[in-house]
Amino acid sequence: MKHYVWIAAAVLLAACSPQDGAAPQAASAASAPAAAVSQPLADGAHPSRDVLDWAGTYRGKLPCGSCEAIETELVLQQDGGYRLVETYLEREPVRTEVSGRFEWLDDGSRIRLDEAGDQRYYLVGENRIWGMDAEGNRLEGEMADLYSLQKAEAP
Repeated sequence: MKHYVWIAAAVLLAACSPQDGAAPQAASAASAPAAAVSQPLADGAHPSRDVLDWAGTYRGKLPCGSCEAIETELVLQQDGGYRLVETYLEREPVRTEVSGRFEWLDDGSRIRLDEAGDQRYYLVGENRIWGMDAEGNRLEGEMADLYSLQKAEAP
C-alpha cells in the first residue's frame, strides 16, 4: 500500500510542476503585446495618437539655466486644444500661460504646438511626454530625460 502512495505522490508532483517548454511560451506571449505596440500599425494607424490614452494633464519641473527650475503644466485636449502654464522658480516666481491648438505630425507619435506655444515639439508616450529640439528630434545626452512631463490626470 505504501508503494502506491509514493507512486501517486510522484504522479501528482509531476503533474503540478511546469513543463520545460511552458516558461518560454509564457514569456514570449507576455512580450508579444509590447512588440506589437512598438511597431507601426497597419492601415495608417499610429501608436501614440490612435492607441494611447494621451489626452490629459502633464506636469513636471524642467531644467532652467537662469533659475531653479521651470514648473510646467501642459494640458492636451482630445479636440486638439492645449493649455501651457510655466512658472519660472526664482525669488519672485514668473508665471506664463498660453493656450492654442496642437497638431499631430505624420508619424503619429509627435505633436507640435502652434505659434502661441512657440511651435514646441513633444514626443507622446504612455503617461509621459518628452520635450524635443526645435526641429522635432528627440533630445540626447545625460539630461535628455529631465525634459519630460508625467501625466497627472485624465480629462
